[in-house]
Amino acid sequence: MPVEGKYCSTAGNIKGVSKITRRSHSDEISSRWLGFDNQFGRTFLGLTLMPGEVAHAYLGGNRVSYLRPLRYYFIISFIGNKLFYYSSC
Repeated sequence: MPVEGKYCSTAGNIKGVSKITRRSHSDEISSRWLGFDNQFGRTFLGLTLMPGEVAHAYLGGNRVSYLRPLRYYFIISFIGNKLFYYSSC
């Protein structure tokens, strides 16, 4: 079935396949695996300024807005270790 226009008439997907570049790879890592699509910033600021409200919202079911706790812990641990390492050199 030929694709006419910008979208596939059957599935609704955008037609065409883009090449995998370093930029697209880094965007995929930052958004999918690290959660940098504003989840990290919202979680970091929320836990820094109002940790009780973030915990209450997360346990109340608002899990889309925040990073998963274990993922947040690993990201903060990695950043902290890098800062400690480079500040002691």
